[in-house]
Amino acid sequence: MYEQSTRMAMHDARLIAVSCDNVTTINCQSWVKMHVFVVEGWKWILILLSLEQVVNDAFANNLTKLIVDALLQCSRFSKLNLGSKLMCFSTDGVTIFQGF
Repeated sequence: MYEQSTRMAMHDARLIAVSCDNVTTINCQSWVKMHVFVVEGWKWILILLSLEQVVNDAFANNLTKLIVDALLQCSRFSKLNLGSKLMCFSTDGVTIFQGF
């Protein structure tokens, strides 16, 4: 149900914004949490999209693939549709994104 409502909100939105943040577990594993912001009735709606484990390395090409793949999987957009809706992308400058 949550996945379906998330997908519908993203499909209905004219534009989306994505925000990512690093999460480090107690056993020092690195994860990326992704939020999507959509506008509904002139209000920003925050949606927790995904929590993905960073495997291999935290360099730009790996992080880009991880984030784009998660966006495509959760939204079921085509790459072209995602590109036409993506308004902005932001991080808070955590060390995992320094090479992004």
